[in-house]
Amino acid sequence: MEKEKSGTVVKEPKTPECEKMAACREDSQKLGQFIEWLREEWAPAEAERVGGDWSEIGFNDIHIENTLAQYFEIDLNKVENERRELLLYCRLNNAEREQRKELLIEEKVPPTTDELKEALTGVMQQFTEKPCHDPAKSTCPFCQAAKLLKRTT
Repeated sequence: MEKEKSGTVVKEPKTPECEKMAACREDSQKLGQFIEWLREEWAPAEAERVGGDWSEIGFNDIHIENTLAQYFEIDLNKVENERRELLLYCRLNNAEREQRKELLIEEKVPPTTDELKEALTGVMQQFTEKPCHDPAKSTCPFCQAAKLLKRTT
């Protein structure tokens, strides 16, 4: 997706490492849960069985995220950089969207009397030529506008 902003094109960043990470998310979560189970359930029981300290088995030292990234060949530094680029892209698009909203709000400023007269002239001419009611007595908005238009022209 490309966005044009002030003459420059802001391209959505490519995120191959994030996509790779997302593709293996389900398997990675299962493996991570298994490692947690080993830490909490198996390692203490195994340490007790062999008569040692369970931290000697080594599961306490495993940093799960880094280990899984290494197993799935994902570079966490690249993932972080891609996320930052994507965040910057989103911020630019949000800023551009906000700028557009401000312009739209500015465009919604009530029209001046002259602008209203100009816009209503064509429609009111039809009603002055052939009014739907007696403009002098009617409360119909079109008749009232026709009466007003006659007064101002």
